[in-house]
Amino acid sequence: MRKFILLCVLFALAISVNAISISTLDEQFSQNNQTVLRFKIENNSHDTLKEIELRYHVKQDTSKIAEPDLYYLPEGMANWSYEDSLNATLVIYFPNTILYPGDTLGGNSGFSIGLHNKNWSAWSKNDDPSQPKSNTFSVANNIEVLSSGKPLMLTAAKNAGCPVVQFVEVQKDSIALQILQKLNSDSSFITIKNKNDNSIQVNLNDAKTDSLGQKIWRGLLPTQDSVEHRGELFAECNGNLLAYFAFGWKPENASDAVEKNLWESTDSFVKAEVGSVFSAKPVLLRDKAFVHGNLETANTIIKQSSTIKVAGSIIEHSPHENSTKQAYDNFFDNTFDWNIDFEISNSRVLNSGENLTSGLFSYNFRKIDFNFNSGSNLILNASGDFYAGALKFQKDSKLIPQTDGSVIFYVGNDFQWNGTVVADDMISAAQHLMIYYYGTSPVYIQTEFAGTIIAPNAEVIVGQVGKNFYGAIYAKSIVVHQDTKVTWVPFLRETANAVVANLYR
Repeated sequence: MRKFILLCVLFALAISVNAISISTLDEQFSQNNQTVLRFKIENNSHDTLKEIELRYHVKQDTSKIAEPDLYYLPEGMANWSYEDSLNATLVIYFPNTILYPGDTLGGNSGFSIGLHNKNWSAWSKNDDPSQPKSNTFSVANNIEVLSSGKPLMLTAAKNAGCPVVQFVEVQKDSIALQILQKLNSDSSFITIKNKNDNSIQVNLNDAKTDSLGQKIWRGLLPTQDSVEHRGELFAECNGNLLAYFAFGWKPENASDAVEKNLWESTDSFVKAEVGSVFSAKPVLLRDKAFVHGNLETANTIIKQSSTIKVAGSIIEHSPHENSTKQAYDNFFDNTFDWNIDFEISNSRVLNSGENLTSGLFSYNFRKIDFNFNSGSNLILNASGDFYAGALKFQKDSKLIPQTDGSVIFYVGNDFQWNGTVVADDMISAAQHLMIYYYGTSPVYIQTEFAGTIIAPNAEVIVGQVGKNFYGAIYAKSIVVHQDTKVTWVPFLRETANAVVANLYR
């Protein structure tokens, strides 16, 4: 891994206010030793929701919290996620549930989960940010609801005459802002400033609609301070704070954002989780970073706080720098055939209901640009070596693995992923899927993915929407978006379902 870049990012799905509503009650509202949460979700939008997730926040002694009692949660699961010793989030997840427009998840009665301490001591529910208001159903604005990793609800109140926006991408000298709601009567002009009081005027009419249907404004503004490489950003309209973002260290000016429900807490800032890391350069671990594996560097490791976790071994001043570089150089040189002509001469667009099978991708297909639109499928039904000039998967397209054998795809000019890997076991799928990419254009892995990606000359961007990546990444540079979890899974080339996609440019 020649260079590792952490890109701070948040994403939301642009759905009209109140299109998604969650109602909650506490069956034991008068009791002081437990909360029995009952909830239901109404989908009044025009969107079909999948992989629905709820995040219920509490403020308790996390060492005492018992596992949740699943009184009634068909097809769902629930687990605690601990932020620190006093803050925890109950993550409720429905991986296989589909909520169509007009439907209610939980029906009229809702689902039920019990929350309490291990010894049934006092449960200070009045301090819990997501505590229901009473023992009868009422609309809750204090619980996060997500679909396929994307937030569905606006968590902040709307300021009169101002749009609803949020920061979705922050890099060293540039930012991106998503417009969640903008009425005709709302101002199109807002101000964005950093912690050093540098500011820019933004015309939201310049926003572009991306492939996910989200309206995104992009522009230039220094985002880091000059010394600590941390920062805070503020979006304002008519003196009102619309959006806030902090990264790199405990924020200094988050109080107003927290009070307006624009930011989690005055101690919160972006963090990241990654798998095993090897670097020839120094490795900086910011607060709350979590390495799910080994950390080895030929230089030094810098830790910014005691909240950093490394699951495996830590090696500084590694003696293996030269041998590791040589191994990767040999790997790249011996793996790819640089002499294949992939110049695009034709294109093929697959629309809803149309399928292609891997057995069709002969050597003659190496100059064809394939674009799989929503509802189309690539079915890997045959073993062998196959070719394509480009493979691009749009939202709701599908890649369906075969049941036996190995598939090798040589793809020339572009690979973009915003589809769905149809697999019951993503870890197993990751063992049998590999992508080789020789191009220089960035590879965007927007949704959840399973497999190994090798891109010696390009940047690979992971976690824009889907927040789980199973497999491994070897690239010129890597961007892992906020809260994305990379689970390392080795590629097993000779086993059934093996898929190799070689991309060359």
